[in-house]
Amino acid sequence: FPQMKKNIIERIKGNSTLEFPALIHPKAWIAKDVRIGKGVIVYPGCAINYGCVIDDFAVMNMNCALGHHTTLESYCSLALGVNTGGHTTFKSGCDIGIGVCTKQNITVGENSVIGGQSMLIRDVEKGSIVFGIPGSVRGKV
Repeated sequence: FPQMKKNIIERIKGNSTLEFPALIHPKAWIAKDVRIGKGVIVYPGCAINYGCVIDDFAVMNMNCALGHHTTLESYCSLALGVNTGGHTTFKSGCDIGIGVCTKQNITVGENSVIGGQSMLIRDVEKGSIVFGIPGSVRGKV
């Protein structure tokens, strides 16, 4: 999904007449010093703590909670109920399943896919398919 979205947006964003506003539900809680890019979608019930960065075209589905200083790079997609420890980084194009959790200081490599209900306790290499408790690499994208 994130790669498909990226391909479509890359094709149309050269059109200078298009705007890509961030769409943030009024029932989302966002700390004052959070940076949010263009085309971001934040669903109801999300909580985004201080120091977070949400880059262009990232999506946070309902009831996600980002710990302090979490970064979602461009085109990341978080399913329902994702929870991160502080200083988690999702590199560009990650697809994160329902209920995934991370401990603090985790980096998930570009274009990785994390299966629902996984618990990440170590970094994930670029292009990995991960699932389980604890999350372990089960393949490559």
